[in-house]
Amino acid sequence: MHKTIWMKKTITILQILFSLTMYGQDEKKIMFKTLYFNLESKVVRTEIDTIACSGILGIDFYRNKFYTPYHYPRPFINKKYRNETIVVWSDTTVIKDYNKNWTYTYKFDSLSRVIEYKYSGCFICSQLPYNFQILYDNKNRPNRIINKYSEDAISKGQKPDEEFIFLYDEKDNIIQLRHFTQGNIDKQINKI
Repeated sequence: MHKTIWMKKTITILQILFSLTMYGQDEKKIMFKTLYFNLESKVVRTEIDTIACSGILGIDFYRNKFYTPYHYPRPFINKKYRNETIVVWSDTTVIKDYNKNWTYTYKFDSLSRVIEYKYSGCFICSQLPYNFQILYDNKNRPNRIINKYSEDAISKGQKPDEEFIFLYDEKDNIIQLRHFTQGNIDKQINKI
């Protein structure tokens, strides 16, 4: 009896150790160079980071590791919607009141991609509204996210409040992320 219990414990421990070593093999260390710019687009600071990663270097990775971009739709493509605009209230159990409740609006194109993502703002929590326009490359990957804040700001020739531009490699990893504020670059992250 004791021998059986000992064998089960030993096998369980070996399985745990084996699964941990398998997980560690998938993770690789990647170096990133972050450039910070002043208002004249001159580099004022450079940082080099080595970050462990297992998987694709997508927008979620950059948000989790570099906190940029912070707001974007999840997911970017939803096959349930085509050429539709969906409004989602934060709390569906209370009165639909912009002073106490807020909305997320998703506008989809004919390919089921989110092309506009809005947040109404929150009066109580002092969060400003945003209105992101999302542009895609020929592989349906978001390559530009623009916060145009007001509906017609860009059509009037105004520079967007905030803009993100993504450059991908052939394996769909984002290898460069550029962040602009009021048309001026302020941060660029490069995979080294």
